[in-house]
Amino acid sequence: MSPQIMLGAVILGTVAWYNEEVALWVILRGLGESLEIQKVLPIYAASTLFGAITTLPGGLGGADAGMVSL
Repeated sequence: MSPQIMLGAVILGTVAWYNEEVALWVILRGLGESLEIQKVLPIYAASTLFGAITTLPGGLGGADAGMVSL
């Protein structure tokens, strides 16, 4: 694990997470919600982490409940 490879992986992961958050924002806009993207980004991140804490496969239920409650 060279620092150059690690930096590339971190950048790629950051871009991937950001794209998932933007996709959630686009879906919410399509459903008629008027949330700003600055509010959607932390909601997605927190609910994904909450889903990981539940230790269920894919955060089943935990991530969904986190998104709905936030």
